[in-house]
Amino acid sequence: MAVKTSRGLADLRRLGHLHPGDPLHLVRSQGCVDREVAGELPGGNYLLTDGGSVRPLTALNYHRPDQCRRKTVPTTPQSP
Repeated sequence: MAVKTSRGLADLRRLGHLHPGDPLHLVRSQGCVDREVAGELPGGNYLLTDGGSVRPLTALNYHRPDQCRRKTVPTTPQSP
């Protein structure tokens, strides 16, 4: 069982209360990748449409698009 740290909880609270369909950005080394909230999990964690989850230990890696300071990279390849 993972331990919820106060830093992790603060990062999760920074995202605010999320709803299904809300967009999020996953921070990557080359920019941010679009993600979407699928639903809320027990304990205030969130399930993403790609099967990932946002919880206190991973919340640092996410931010809302309006908080983004990095260029967004496409999540699917662009056709020529």
